[in-house]
Amino acid sequence: MSYFRNRFQNKVTMIDDRNDNRGNFGLWVKVVLAIVCIALITFILLNKGQHKTHEVVDNPNVKKVVANSNVEKNDLQEELSALRQEVKLLRQEVMQIKTEQSTTDSKEQTVKTSKRIVPVASTPTETKSVSATSTTTTQQHTATINANDVTLANYSHDWVNSDATAAFKNNTDRTITHLSGRIIYYDMSGHMLDYQDFSKPIEIESGMVKSITLKAYGHNEYYAYYKSQVSYTNPDRKYNVSFVLKSYKTK
Repeated sequence: MSYFRNRFQNKVTMIDDRNDNRGNFGLWVKVVLAIVCIALITFILLNKGQHKTHEVVDNPNVKKVVANSNVEKNDLQEELSALRQEVKLLRQEVMQIKTEQSTTDSKEQTVKTSKRIVPVASTPTETKSVSATSTTTTQQHTATINANDVTLANYSHDWVNSDATAAFKNNTDRTITHLSGRIIYYDMSGHMLDYQDFSKPIEIESGMVKSITLKAYGHNEYYAYYKSQVSYTNPDRKYNVSFVLKSYKTK
């Protein structure tokens, strides 16, 4: 009985030793497998991160967006530079136009001053000679003007008319194109009653007489020129005239 008991105990011990060895081996296998799995998972994760980074860097769409952004910035800077240049040119043109306008105004003022006609002042009994510039639209010349260059050839005003007719004679050697003068009105005692200035276009050839219409004196008071028809009810309402040449133009 002791023999069989010892053998049984030995077998049990061997079985326990085998079981212990098997348990240790299984534990090591599990540890190795866990390490391998962890290593594989880490390797896979690292490869995915590098792949994503490479895709982001090498993505042509991203490169295009960056490139387009840089191009748009460059285009915007170029447009701003062009606009600034255009504004500068516009300012220069405005200054040039102002300068030309000022020069033109000065020239026009000079031309108007050079074309100014010197008036002639005289009385019915006094003749004064002055020098003036007679101009036309095509040429300009200097002439000696005196009160006898243009004289009053005829005057008429009936008491029933509101207008008078005055005829002027051209005593110059040129054709007169414009006439300025003064009609002075006197009573029959020689006292001045009134005067009228006029300036009208008229064409009078040399040595010829031309008539124009002027506002008559005293029509509402039944006045008439003493050589014309006077009022029967107011025979004393008559007057005389004299003419003063102020200026004229010739061609």
